[in-house]
This record gives sequence, structure tokens and C-alpha cells, in this order.
Amino acid sequence: MSRPTVSFAKRQREQIKKDKQAEKAARRAQRKTDKESGVLSDENEFEVLDGPRPLED
Repeated sequence: MSRPTVSFAKRQREQIKKDKQAEKAARRAQRKTDKESGVLSDENEFEVLDGPRPLED
């Protein structure tokens, strides 16, 4: 019986890497469609939002 050339652990690592790349590509595509639809806007990405008013003494 011949030994497989690629170990199970290596195939597992390669599969995990492929899955991560696919998830990243899906997030990138989703972000692109969100930007095009106006859900996200770059101009106020770092806008400071109003928080609770400080208590007055």
C-alpha cells in the first residue's frame, strides 16, 4: 500500500485557507455593494457621534 503524498493535516490547512479566502472575498463583495447602494458612506466614516450629555453640577 502506497502512502498518500499529501498529509491529512496539510489538506485540512489548505481547506481552512481556502475557506478564509472565500469568506474574505464575500465580505469584500458585500462591502462593495453596500457602498454602491449608499449604506456606507466614506465621508462620515470617522464622524464623532453625539454621546450622552455630561452631568452638570
